[in-house]
Amino acid sequence: MEHSNPPVYISCVSNELGRIRLRVSKILEDKGFTPVFQDIFGTEPGDLRQMLRDKIDACQGLIHIVGHAYGAEPPTHDPEFGRVSYTQFEFHYALKRRKGPGSFSRTTVVPAISR
Repeated sequence: MEHSNPPVYISCVSNELGRIRLRVSKILEDKGFTPVFQDIFGTEPGDLRQMLRDKIDACQGLIHIVGHAYGAEPPTHDPEFGRVSYTQFEFHYALKRRKGPGSFSRTTVVPAISR
């Protein structure tokens, strides 16, 4: 099913790169995509991995913004990916689902952001 505004998941450690994620979000919106990220749908207490899986599965691609900070971890190690933060989990899960960089189905090119 083709979306009129394809959803794209934006992953990063919020307290370090949240402002950059908002800039990326704006660029995606300007290019006709619907940005999806953790600050939009919030968090509940406990393990967030199933909620993240559901959000990533509903998206057509992932943009993973990498910095130096290490984010919050799930309460237990992931059986598939080991000890990872939620941000690392988002990245590994998206790659497993073939939603990593370059998997956009839209012909619009999203410009790279430096610094």
